[in-house]
Order: sequence, then structure tokens, then C-alpha cells
Amino acid sequence: LGTTIAQRNLLASFATMGMGNALRSHESACKNPKFSPGFTNTFRSGPSSLICPLLVLIFITSPCVYSAYAPRVAADGNNNLLLDAGSSNNVSVVASSLLLNGVPLVPQNASTIASQINASISAAVGGLAASLASVLANMAAMNTSLLALNNTARDQQETIASLQGENSQLRTRSQSLQNSLDSLNGTTSSLQTTSSSLAQQATSLASTAKAHSTALAAAQTRIALLEPLVQQACVGDPSPALSIAGYLNTSAGREACQFEINGTSYLAVVNFRTDDGSATPSFVYRYDSNSARWLVDQILSPTRAQACEYFLLNGTSYLLIANSLVIEGSQSSVSSSLFRYDASQPIGAQWSSSSFLPTSGVFDLEYFTFNNSAYLAVSFQNLNTNFSFATNISRIIPAANPTTTAPTLELVASLTGSVKTHFFTAANNVSYLMLVNNNNNLLTPVVNSSLFRIDPGPASNGRPSITFTLVQQFPTINSRAAETFTIANVTYLVLTNASTEYAATYQTTSSLYRLDPSQPLGSAQWVFEQALPTQGVAAVIYFQIGSTSFLAMGNSFNNTHYNVKSSIYRFSPTAPLGSRWSPFLSLRTNGVRGLTFFTLANTFFLAVVQARDDTGSFVTSSPIFRLDNVQACWDLGA
Repeated sequence: LGTTIAQRNLLASFATMGMGNALRSHESACKNPKFSPGFTNTFRSGPSSLICPLLVLIFITSPCVYSAYAPRVAADGNNNLLLDAGSSNNVSVVASSLLLNGVPLVPQNASTIASQINASISAAVGGLAASLASVLANMAAMNTSLLALNNTARDQQETIASLQGENSQLRTRSQSLQNSLDSLNGTTSSLQTTSSSLAQQATSLASTAKAHSTALAAAQTRIALLEPLVQQACVGDPSPALSIAGYLNTSAGREACQFEINGTSYLAVVNFRTDDGSATPSFVYRYDSNSARWLVDQILSPTRAQACEYFLLNGTSYLLIANSLVIEGSQSSVSSSLFRYDASQPIGAQWSSSSFLPTSGVFDLEYFTFNNSAYLAVSFQNLNTNFSFATNISRIIPAANPTTTAPTLELVASLTGSVKTHFFTAANNVSYLMLVNNNNNLLTPVVNSSLFRIDPGPASNGRPSITFTLVQQFPTINSRAAETFTIANVTYLVLTNASTEYAATYQTTSSLYRLDPSQPLGSAQWVFEQALPTQGVAAVIYFQIGSTSFLAMGNSFNNTHYNVKSSIYRFSPTAPLGSRWSPFLSLRTNGVRGLTFFTLANTFFLAVVQARDDTGSFVTSSPIFRLDNVQACWDLGA
């Protein structure tokens, strides 16, 4: 009974929730309780898997407990207790046999016991109800928290949905990037193929470069071995770096003139005397390209020639030979010879004497053109006035019929002095005539050489005239030659000195001047730049091969010997002023009187006209040096 009462007290406590009256109406359902699918679903899937099933369980079972098991204790007329009084399941118990927690109850009036039991049940139910109310309050708070959690979960679900959308976009972007990556992979593959090809080419080039490097090293080794030999060849005596292209027949040779007619190259050389003092013939050589030799084309009549000059006048070729004396030491005059070229004549007779120009003691001829007119400067020694020198400048009047008549000369000016004349146009576009003076009679130790500026004058007899103005004089001693040239728009003038005063020594220096255009016309525009060592120098010539400039100085005597070396100087533009020209090559020569440089079929030649040697003979041969073989010397900086 105690256990039953305790159980019913517990059950009765559920009925005090405040819903008892409402739940009592479900007695019939409570006697046969059936849980609907809603309960199961709520139990399984509700937001609160622990709390909601408990609430549902309490709400469903409370009416059943209250209506079916709520104790109704009362006393009957026999002083017995009735449990569940009023129901069909009531139980009658003898009060004296009751045990409370195993202890016999003191016999009391049944009514009193019933009251005590009901009061105990009510108290138990009330305590349970209070406990349940507290539980429900906690559950309500938990439910509020659950609702907040539900909201949070919903927000999280929305966030998850948003993230899923972003994830979809990221997937799309990732696919696009993947496509781009695939494209880049394709490009990379193509580049790798190209790189592989380039690597193969680089390997091939490296192999070629290595081979070239090996060949270069071998060549450098050969050069190192050959350089001393080449250096020796460049400065040897004679210099084997200069091959001999041929020889000219000379006897006291004076000068050589090179020219071309109808594609054929000619070389005329004039001679002054034989060993016995008589006149000697001069020669015209023709270059034979088949044999690469200079062949005698024609022998000209014996004279005492000092100079030659070739010129083309109105389509007709002329060769002028300046004759000096009939007999050496005499004072008689002799005419100079003018030869006209006639291609219709056989070889050996194509040069015919056209006329004789009246001259006396001629030393030099200079043909030039100015202001569309042709002129001839004739330098001569006046045999009747203490052997002084003078120069006549004449205009050349072309012949109306060159085949029958010769051109004539019209004197336009007479100038004092000059054993050699030189016409040139400088970089300042001014034309000059240089008169080289020579104290050949040794009466005056120093004789100035004179530079004249040429200008057009007033017309005379319907023809243009010409004027000569002295602009500068230069101190020279026994001078015999002059040369001018332009390098990098700067014009230079070389004046030779064959000896010192009174011929004390022939080992002296010649002078190099430079035109200074900043100075006004008429002033000392030509400034001294460098002294060049020479030995009795009688000829000078400038030439250029490639971009390199050279000066050849033809030496004739060194106080005791005629067999004296001639020098070739090379120009170094980066060297300081005063030392830009330095010795480059030495040529073994004998008593040089003339130098002629020319180019033929891309080959460079230097003809050296020699007058005599140490044997005392004037009959000698003059070499034609071929300069292309000297390239090794220039490459090595010899």
C-alpha cells in the first residue's frame, strides 16, 4: 500500500499543473492511450529533441493519471478505508492492518486516517506541482533559447545558401580559369616547343662559335708567329712587303705622268740626260691587262726633258713634254714638245708631235682649269738673268681643227720665281697657285716660296680673265716640290726642303702647314703643324687607301750617297697636333726625282722615278711598286 500510495502521490502531482479539468475530459482516451503520428514526428524531428517529447508526454499522461489513479480515500461505516472511493475499482482496507513504511498504523478512526492520507497526498501533489512549475519555467526559458537558436540556424541556413550561390559563381569562375589555364598550357607547350628549337639553334650556334673561336685562336697564334716576320718585311731593305709590278727605263729620270685613254692605262716617263751628257729619249708605257705588265708603247724623240703634263682639251688627248736645254750648261733655248693622241694610228705611232711651244730652260709644267677656261703654268729658268726663275701663266686656246692645227697659248700673267708650280682648290673653296722657289744658284740661302690666290678678273677680248694675288710666303731652302690634300675638311700643304743653308747638309726636315679658315683672306691662314725628316727630298705625293692617308717623300741624297731610302708616313687623326704623321714604311730608292701614285683595277701603284745611283751612272731603272701587298703591314700597325 505504501508503494502504491507513493506512486499515486507522484502521479497525482502531475495533475496539479492547472490543466487537470481540461484533461479529465480525455479519460476515455487515457484509458486506451494512442500516440498519434504527430507525437512521433514531434518526438523525432522537432527543434528540441529532448524537451518537446517530455512536454508531450506530460500533457498526454497527466489526464490519465489524474482521472484513473487519483486517490480518493474515505472512511466507510465500518471504520474501514476505501481507496479510489467512488470508482468501480475501489478497495476496502481494514485500518488496523495498515502499515506505513512497514510500521503498523496506530489504530485510529478511519475517518481520521483518510483525512491524513488525503492531506499527505495533497501535500505531495502540491510539492510535485511546484517542482513541475519550476521545470516548466525552465523549459519555457529553454524554449526561448531554442527559438533564438532556430533564428540563428535560419540565418545560418540563409548564409549557407548565399555561400552556396557564391560557391556556384566560384565554380563557374574556376571553370573559366581552368579553361584559361588549359589555353595557357597549350601556349606553354607551344613556347616549350619553340624554346626547344631555339635551344637547338643556340647549341648549334655555340658549336659554330666554338669552332670560330678555335679558328680565331689558331689564326692569332699564326699572326703572333708571323708578326715579327711581317714587321721585318714592312721595314726591310728592300721591303719585301712591296712587290715590284715593273720597271721603267730611266736615265736621269725626272717625272712620270699617268693617265687613261679609252679604258687603257698609260704611263709616260721623261728623262734628262745620259752618262755622257747627251739627250735621251722619253717613253710612253701601256698597261697590258692580259700579262699584267707595262709594255713600251712608244719611244719619244731624245730631248733633255724636265717634266711632262697630260691634259684633255675638247675631247682631244695631249701630252706635253717640257724640254730644258739643248746642251747641258748652254744658254740656248729649246722648244717643248706637244704630242696629240691619234687612235687611228697603229700602236707605237699613236702619239704625233703636234707643235713646239717656244720655251727656255723649262723646269715644270702645270695644267689647270679655272672659271671654265684651261690654263698652263710654265716654270722656267731665265738663262740671261743670273739663272733666276719665273713663271708664265697662259690661257690655252683650243684649235678649231685639232687634226690639222695645235692649240695656242695666250699669256695672262707673269710671276717671279718658281722651279715648281702646284695648283689646288682648298676646303674653303678658294683656288691657289703655289710657286716653289729654289736657290739653285746657292747665292741666297733661304728663298721664300709664294702662295697666290686666284680670282676671276674682268673680261678681255671677249674672254674671261684671271688675277693672282699673293696671300702668303713660306721660308724654304732648295725646295723642289709641293703637295696639298684635304683630310676631314682640313686642307694641308707640304713644302719640301732639300738641304739646309748653303747645302751644309741634306739631312733636314720638310714642313707641313694647315689651313686655318678662321683667319681672314690675305692673312697668314696657313699655320705650321709638323716637321717631317727628309734627306735631299725632291718629290712628295699624298695618297689614300681605304680610310688611311699616306705621304710618300722621295729622298735623293744624304750628303754622301744617292742610294738612300725614301719614306712613307701615315696619318693618325687621334694623335696630338705636331705628331699626327709618323714613319710607316721605308723604300729602298736611288736619287729619287719623281713620285706618281695611281689606281688600276682596284690595285694601288706607286711609280718611283730615279735619277742616279752611287755608281755615278745616270742610266738606271725606276720601279713601280704594287702597294696592295702592304695591307698586312697596315693591319698590324707597322
